[in-house]
Amino acid sequence: MEGQEQEQVFLWVRDALSGVAEVKRNHVFLPHRKFELDISIPSARLGIEVDGFGGGHQLPKGWLRDREKDLVAAGAGWRVVRIATAQVRDGSAWLHLKPILLRYVEGLTEWRTK
Repeated sequence: MEGQEQEQVFLWVRDALSGVAEVKRNHVFLPHRKFELDISIPSARLGIEVDGFGGGHQLPKGWLRDREKDLVAAGAGWRVVRIATAQVRDGSAWLHLKPILLRYVEGLTEWRTK
């Protein structure tokens, strides 16, 4: 089930940033750590993780690994946004992602005009 929600978020982000930035799936952002981000915008150093309920994310070891990934990403200058699959299904994830992506696009526009 989580795969369907990840695909939906990928499509939202890809379509919103079409022609503006590359959007990647399952991006290994730190190869020496082998951490993957479900969805990433490397030029913005923004990662999006879509977390389901159950499975590895809820077990103590998986939960701790996700927190470690977030800390390592932050230390490397990345921001990681975590979204629950339920938020994708009810549409609220997109309401929260839109302003984040807009801020990125506006930043690019400002940078390009300077």
